[in-house]
Amino acid sequence: MALSLFIGFDQNMKNVILAQALLIDESKESHSWLFRQVAEAAGIHPTVIITDSDPAVDAAVREVFTNTYPIHCAFHITQNLHKNLQKPLEDQYEGFLQAFYLYRNSLAQATFYNRFAKLIEDYPQSRSYLEGLYASKEYWAHSYTSLRFTGGMIASSRIKSVNACIKRMLFNSDVSLCELMTEIHKLLNEREDKNRYQQWRLAIPSVKNLEKSNFLFTEVDKCCERFLTPVILKLQRDEINQSLYYAAKLVNQQDIIATNDESYENECAESPQASIEQLIEISGYSNIKEIWAVKVGNSVITKHHIIHLMNNAHICTCLMNIQKEIVCRYYFQVMLNNPEAKFHARL
Repeated sequence: MALSLFIGFDQNMKNVILAQALLIDESKESHSWLFRQVAEAAGIHPTVIITDSDPAVDAAVREVFTNTYPIHCAFHITQNLHKNLQKPLEDQYEGFLQAFYLYRNSLAQATFYNRFAKLIEDYPQSRSYLEGLYASKEYWAHSYTSLRFTGGMIASSRIKSVNACIKRMLFNSDVSLCELMTEIHKLLNEREDKNRYQQWRLAIPSVKNLEKSNFLFTEVDKCCERFLTPVILKLQRDEINQSLYYAAKLVNQQDIIATNDESYENECAESPQASIEQLIEISGYSNIKEIWAVKVGNSVITKHHIIHLMNNAHICTCLMNIQKEIVCRYYFQVMLNNPEAKFHARL
């Protein structure tokens, strides 16, 4: 029998076991049954679910969680690339992997399509596998997934960590169902105890007051303190405080130099950032009010770009406000230089 776990995270960014089940097999029918039980018990469908790209799971998600967007785990995609293409490509594999990450991270769908076609053309030995992978592009290509909230997750590593905890408790697989459930409940109780301790600790004034943000954004801090949980509030305050180490400068769209592929040599599976050219492409020139370049102190190298849109929204090349729903340090630096850049809780 297979142990299936639904893992999410709470307002403190800690793992939470949302549901667990023992399945007789890992077929589409078994997963559909599990998803129906979860939907019936919870009364809601998840917005996003990250899977290990198992076709049976994907089919069950489409059948039961009709309003849920499935995303394939970046780690499993990379492992499958190693398994299927490292031997055929031999010495070319490292270059292929860098190109794959670069093309996968394209934000515009037309750009992704053209680049992926070029990848197949440059590495014909990979054609058969890549054409099969392309069929599920909506689940892993950033042009489809990057504008969806995932809490910063692009892999199913939270499930792996919980599985590791359970395995350490059980030592071996030769256990009864009662013992398995007992150990899972122990793990749940330990998590609950840790959460209660964290809430108690943050309630102590002498500890809580150490995490105040800088004096330049006192009204913003009051707004955040009203709506955010303690852990998320700390993350937001860290961004506010770090903003003082940067400098922002207004730039013209015509002055932005096109970034070539060589600047992405370090692109990797854990790099969900975007280039300014990609943001301009998906935003549309007519929707852009202004563009700001943000760099560290007196450095000559631009760290990130902020696009201020006509509707007064903004988007940063770090994508933090989309993927983590936290306003980044770069935008706070822009706020210090542009009176039209405003903060709102809905950002």
